[in-house]
Amino acid sequence: MTRFPSSASLFAAVVVLPAAACESPVEPPDSAFAQLTKLGGEEPVWSPDGTRIVFRSHRHYHSSIYVMDADGSDVERLTNFGRGSAASPAWSPDGTRIAFAISGLAGDRYHEIYVMDADGSDVERLTHHDEGSNSPAWSPDGTRIAFHRADVIDGKYTSEIYVMDADGSDVERLTNFSEAFLMHPAWSPDGTRIAFNFRHDDGHAEIYVMDADGSDVEPLANTNLWEGWLGHPAWSPDGTRIAFSSNSHDGNAKVHVMNADGSGVEQVTNHSGHDQHPAWSPDGTRIAFDSNGDRPIEHREIYVIRIK
Repeated sequence: MTRFPSSASLFAAVVVLPAAACESPVEPPDSAFAQLTKLGGEEPVWSPDGTRIVFRSHRHYHSSIYVMDADGSDVERLTNFGRGSAASPAWSPDGTRIAFAISGLAGDRYHEIYVMDADGSDVERLTHHDEGSNSPAWSPDGTRIAFHRADVIDGKYTSEIYVMDADGSDVERLTNFSEAFLMHPAWSPDGTRIAFNFRHDDGHAEIYVMDADGSDVEPLANTNLWEGWLGHPAWSPDGTRIAFSSNSHDGNAKVHVMNADGSGVEQVTNHSGHDQHPAWSPDGTRIAFDSNGDRPIEHREIYVIRIK
């Protein structure tokens, strides 16, 4: 584990900065559907108490991590390294820390996983790997972090699911498919299972689940019958449902919800663009996600929709 104090010479200190302009929701947060950002936003994640949402945005040229109130107000920039591309923020279960991945720091070509306090201070590096590590996901008890890590085997890129202690120690590989891309792990609320993306060489992607020790790996029922790709699984707080995004129907990704066994699939968004990265509110009544709507694919904003 590497700690970066405010005087680190490798890159600028992390500071908390206000957003470049005031943002407020387009619709009241109590409505069935609301847009929370106007200056760009992706990969939303709710704080454990449901009062704030952490996300990434390109609004200051480089991709940085931001946080805002759950109604889209009071936006703060948490990372400001001056370079690098931050992604995949994940709030610790106790709400005190945020894990994220960033590339372009300390000579790293690919993303590595870092953790910081929830106010952007006390940044620590957790992973060191030539091909990078990404998509950190905290275990419900806060003691471990699952992530995916790229490798090159016989000249071919693959990606597998790993887990480590929350301080970056005791790294363990959970999967061993070698010829597929396994990404975006998500813990079940009781900590016994992990859902993840399984992307085949032909681009077709499914959602798999496994026990938290890497055993009993299986595709969820129905999802392996879909065309296109399915990704970004997110468990509901009570563990009975999984939200995900898929481009199976019209080529544009939409957010869906299914039962935890893969049955009862329902489409819950219907933008003209791509809706991705669903995240449940802690009370299970809303899902935040990002979408480009009718704008170019690179211009994404964060929305929230009420779930039955």
